Amino acid sequence: MKRASIYVLFIAVVFLSLNYSDTYGDSQKNSYTAATVNGYQITEQALKQRINAILPMAFYHSNISEKQKKKIRKEVLDNLINSALFYQEAEKIGLMPAESEIIKRMEKIKRRFKSEKVFDEALKMRGLSKDELRKRIKKNLIIQEFLKKFVETKLAEKQLKDYYIKNRKKFKEPPSVRLRYIRININPADPNGAENALKKAEKALGEIKAGKNFADVASRYSDALTRIMGGETGYVHKGAISDKEVAEAAFSLPIGKVSRIIKTDTAYHILEVEDKRPERQLSFNKVKSKLKKELTRSMENDKYKKLIKRLRAGAKIVIFDK
Repeated sequence: MKRASIYVLFIAVVFLSLNYSDTYGDSQKNSYTAATVNGYQITEQALKQRINAILPMAFYHSNISEKQKKKIRKEVLDNLINSALFYQEAEKIGLMPAESEIIKRMEKIKRRFKSEKVFDEALKMRGLSKDELRKRIKKNLIIQEFLKKFVETKLAEKQLKDYYIKNRKKFKEPPSVRLRYIRININPADPNGAENALKKAEKALGEIKAGKNFADVASRYSDALTRIMGGETGYVHKGAISDKEVAEAAFSLPIGKVSRIIKTDTAYHILEVEDKRPERQLSFNKVKSKLKKELTRSMENDKYKKLIKRLRAGAKIVIFDK
């Protein structure tokens, strides 16, 4: 559930306004065909324009392997095929955007340009007329309405609460500690890096044992970003501490105690445990916002995948390999 929504990613790719090319029809009949969807053409030109809209061509040609290029091409072509299927299905059921929404989108695009003249020049550079742009906006809105109807999910509070009650064990916060922390890095370029770092750590620990405030010592000695907060980490659970030796020390030390110097491969560490918190059940109100986002994303992904599977099963799709 933490992964980005496939549906959301598709929406981000589909609605690219001026960068959006006709994916089918005969507006680019002189271009090679990349695929056909129920007889409608997806051109190489449309495919290349979409790749360029997502990934600048200079980067695409110089910084990625042929294997990666093929993968990107396939993913973009799949999205164009899905877009064609959604549009065709939306037409079948008679979805139609309001004229006011088309005008609103046109005006929004226009506002990106300094003047009407600059807007007209931008259209001309892309080989578009205002009427063609309007048609493309209309197609995009039709697809958007189709996805809202069949994919978009709005969860009521009762649904969220029911899920929370049935899955209470998922909403537990593990045991955590609140630390002050000093990290002294070992310079790998220095032959005496480990020795010098240890001397610095010993000096820092010596000051703490002599009664100096841990926060003050951390602000002067630590290489960790937490030094600006006097080494304060806030509450952290064991899995959030990357070094095993540091994690074990943090959870074994009594509250108020300062650790010995702990050596890892890259640094020396000194800890002070300020507080400990046992595992606790998070309340529904505490998790509601995050749960709503994650559950909505998961359900939309599931609907989106099933929709594509259904539409593709009944479609005639021909892909011309390049």
